[in-house]
Amino acid sequence: MSEFYRANILRFDEGTRRYQLHDLLQEFADARLMDEELGAAQLRHAQYYLQVAAYSDQLYLEGKVLEGLALFDREWEHIKAGQAWAAENLETNDDAAKLCNKFPSASIECLDLRLAPREKVSWLEIGATAARQLNQHADEGGHLSNLGVMYRELGDAHKSIEHLTQSLAISREIGNRRGEGNALGNLGSAYLQLGEARKAIQYCEQSLAITREIGDRRGEGASLGNLGSAHAYLGDARRAIEFYEQVLPLAREIGDIRSEATVLGNLGQQYFHLGEARKAIDVYEQALKISREIGDKDGEGILLVALGNGFAFFGEARKAIDVYEQALKISREIGDKDGEGNELGNLGNAYLQLGDAHKATEFYEQALAISREIGDKRLEANILLQLGSTILRFDLGDEQAEKYLRESDALCDEIEYKLGKIGVSFALGSLAYVQNRDEEARKIFNDAFRMAQEIESRPMIAAITLFRAPLEGTVLGQDEATRLALEARSAFAEMGMNVIDEKYFAQLLEMFSKGEFPE
Repeated sequence: MSEFYRANILRFDEGTRRYQLHDLLQEFADARLMDEELGAAQLRHAQYYLQVAAYSDQLYLEGKVLEGLALFDREWEHIKAGQAWAAENLETNDDAAKLCNKFPSASIECLDLRLAPREKVSWLEIGATAARQLNQHADEGGHLSNLGVMYRELGDAHKSIEHLTQSLAISREIGNRRGEGNALGNLGSAYLQLGEARKAIQYCEQSLAITREIGDRRGEGASLGNLGSAHAYLGDARRAIEFYEQVLPLAREIGDIRSEATVLGNLGQQYFHLGEARKAIDVYEQALKISREIGDKDGEGILLVALGNGFAFFGEARKAIDVYEQALKISREIGDKDGEGNELGNLGNAYLQLGDAHKATEFYEQALAISREIGDKRLEANILLQLGSTILRFDLGDEQAEKYLRESDALCDEIEYKLGKIGVSFALGSLAYVQNRDEEARKIFNDAFRMAQEIESRPMIAAITLFRAPLEGTVLGQDEATRLALEARSAFAEMGMNVIDEKYFAQLLEMFSKGEFPE
């Protein structure tokens, strides 16, 4: 080897850490290869790098995540070239068809971290075509299941369900229990994206039973995580945390640090919901570090949003905008429409926090269009709520504000979105209050308060308590108004939320002491 190197026959590439033939020698050799010889060489090349890709995933699944990813990254150009040659010869060469069938599944973990969803869809569609051509039904079912996951990530839940339903039918027909469990769990996630949380729970519970029956620890963790997400969607933070806390030791046991990052992020969301914002930010930062370490762009984007929400919670809108913009860039880069819609909505919230209603509304309208395009009813409900609340806050038209809020309220009822329902009730109560419909406002706020208590949303409980103070004061007297206002201030302080203007609060208490209640 050293003699060839000294004679300039070989060159050493520092980037790939491997030797290469000099370009002129490569051209010379290529020119002398017969077509048949070239095809045989390309087949051997593709077969070898399929094995390399599979070994990368083997290392990943053994818990040697960084080692597996490093090998995959180092050999990526060759792996990609092997798959491309196989795809080009799929229809005329059975060996190429076998390679097309195996490439997407041989390195599914590494590919999931390194390819954008659209690219993964291409590999999987080629794989499914090859599997059908070869009558490999189990492989076809696996490719269809993974296509379902990709379409969900791209925000197309209906197309996701279409592929997953086909996968489930194939798995049941051939008795593939692992494939059946995977398809059921993924169907649960797809239905959750459509807002059908009860249906999602049914699918996820079936998936969990199968994964435990066959001893699939990784699948069990995924099913538990999906159940946690469904209960979180329904506003049951305590129940969601129970499921997530079962996933964390499982992920660590099998060395699945990507799942560890995901569940840490999910736990952070529930801590945040319960008013434990500092604890939430701590786990978000742990999760973000892992996602960046392994190059998980999708996970990084999700966690940046969560971290931005933490900054917004503490009134640091500029910091929130910075991380939301980073997340938006990632979502657009990888084609994640659902993520893009959420990030646009969060940017609207941050600009609203800065008092810029015009810019906030621009972001909300972009987010609303995306939510309707992809059928994400929860996102649509949130954005309609924000649009209505913004119009109400800046006195831009009560009628239009109420229209948006009523639309949001109907969606929240349809998808059993309790936290959204509380937010809408809060806004509708505020609207009734400013229109001097005090008794109606009092009823709405009291109903919202009960719902917030049911799901233990401390931030919402505190906010509603503050707004109830003057309303209850008109009925129960100044002492009750003062008690509620002080209780709300204390709750905000306990959560570290700097949302009360102390000068205004002092004026409010003085008004209460005189038996006066602001209108």
